Amino acid sequence: MSVGKPIVQSCMRAAGGPANLEACRAKAKPQVRACVMAALNAANGRANVAVAIPTEAAPKTPGASALPAGFVAPPRTITDITAILDSEKPDLKTIEELKAEADANPTGKESREDLAQFYFDRGNARAQLGRLADSLADANKAIEVGRGAVTANMMGRLIQLAANQYSAAGDPKKAFDLFQRQLREVATQKGAKGYLFGANRQIAGMLIQMGDIAQAEAYLRRSQPLIQESRTSGHPAWRSSYNTNGQNWEAEIELGRAMIFEARGQFRDAEASYRLGEQRKRAGIKGLLGSENPPSESSLLQGVDFTIVSQARMKARQGRLAEAEVDARRALLSRLKDQGKYNPTTPRFIMGLADILVEQGRYAEAEQLARVCLEINRTVGVPDDSLSTVQLLSQLGGILNLQRKGPEAITVYAQIDKAIANWEPARRQSFELNGSRIFSLYASGQVEAGIAAAEQLVKKQLARVGESHFDTASARGTLAIGLMRAGRDADAIREFKAAIPVLMSSSRENADDENTTGVAARSQRLQGIVEAYFTMLARDKNSDSDIGAETFSLADSIRGRSVQQALAASSARAAAADPALAELVRKEQDLAKQVNAHRNAEQCAVAVIGGAR
Repeated sequence: MSVGKPIVQSCMRAAGGPANLEACRAKAKPQVRACVMAALNAANGRANVAVAIPTEAAPKTPGASALPAGFVAPPRTITDITAILDSEKPDLKTIEELKAEADANPTGKESREDLAQFYFDRGNARAQLGRLADSLADANKAIEVGRGAVTANMMGRLIQLAANQYSAAGDPKKAFDLFQRQLREVATQKGAKGYLFGANRQIAGMLIQMGDIAQAEAYLRRSQPLIQESRTSGHPAWRSSYNTNGQNWEAEIELGRAMIFEARGQFRDAEASYRLGEQRKRAGIKGLLGSENPPSESSLLQGVDFTIVSQARMKARQGRLAEAEVDARRALLSRLKDQGKYNPTTPRFIMGLADILVEQGRYAEAEQLARVCLEINRTVGVPDDSLSTVQLLSQLGGILNLQRKGPEAITVYAQIDKAIANWEPARRQSFELNGSRIFSLYASGQVEAGIAAAEQLVKKQLARVGESHFDTASARGTLAIGLMRAGRDADAIREFKAAIPVLMSSSRENADDENTTGVAARSQRLQGIVEAYFTMLARDKNSDSDIGAETFSLADSIRGRSVQQALAASSARAAAADPALAELVRKEQDLAKQVNAHRNAEQCAVAVIGGAR
């Protein structure tokens, strides 16, 4: 029996004749479509089960006290890595080809579609070389020229390039707006619905950075109806698309879960999801290479390696530093094999290993790798004022301060000042208002300049995360040390007393910086702030008689704080001879981390709400 015919006939009778035939057919179309889909699903539909991973088992996390089966510890030094790096010489031809692509000009004879492709390719080359403003200009031109001339699939890639460049430029609002535009204008179009998964994950990542985990989860949930439809649909087009892109769509879903787990301090769960994301991305490469407008195989492998770096970060957060180093090495060696040392993206993977070395206290080796990264940038032509180079200099400055190499750190920060002199004030601020940099100002005798920067840092952190956050307390402690050095003892004591209780009660997870150099610097800074407070109390002749009790209590708390926590956690697990009990102990420790992460997110959300009033 026909579904549409009765609807059309009834509509025409009501409308008064055949003149309204097309309008009546349009009215019947939704019911006809639903009927056809129901028939296709009944004949060809599948269960709501994700496509299987063809070559690897599902990720497994280690037991309460055991290393993974077959685990091989990393070498005791990085001489094997540095030998590979030192042995490679620049491929001048490849470098010049990239520069030539970045400096190319259109012929003027291109169609609008070809011109959009030209700007897209040139924008990518300029992005690799750190020419952010030029890359942004090309991305926006590609969108403008391509509107109405390129496929929805290609428009999705153009918008994605522009959004990523705005994000790198420190303009998350424009990046957010572009990903929203991708959802509205691209992910609703035939052949481009798969962009919904990546756009929702990108938006969720931005929301997590702002501390709005609940809203981030809401965006990730928006992907569920479409992934279910793509898995279960009996429509031939959906079946074909899922066969080609299913692994990558499922990877986006899994990596979104990993981000939420990480934001909530559930690092073991995040590790497992990042591992599954790696497996799915790797399994999906073949399908993507055969799709319309495919990315390069090298870029797809790079995406896989980024998930490995994320696994390393999660293992480091759990104190499994040897395993973290193995993962960081695995990602770096993969990049060196695929693209070599002298590639603009290689430094990101070298610093992934350097971050783990910092966590292990191997500062000299981390410094060595940071300097290699800067040498790579210079050789391939990344500008001194690029975000990539400035970030590397900032990390190097932090590592030098961890080694108490004050004069060398001051030289590095002077290089940063020169590089960012022409940046917009908002972009400069994150590098100017930096605790490690402020301590370098103090050490070089520029105390008043350091105090001014510290006061601005306190204001910034208050607006960003509120009064009770570790980062605000650390900024207050940094200011207090400057005030003490300037002889403003009363002001210094006031700031010390506001900062130290929060610093002492906050666990390491309260610091939301994923950069391990920053985390290590915070730990060292905590000790420095408390020691400076002791000095302040000792020279204050008007202090009351409770100084001894206060300093003894603080010293007892700060002395070997991180070591004591690690030993306590390890001892608790070791004392539980029963494997089930040992697992319960580990879960309790993991839950404690999650509580801290939740508290951090709540403080961020309160700060965001307060700032909006």
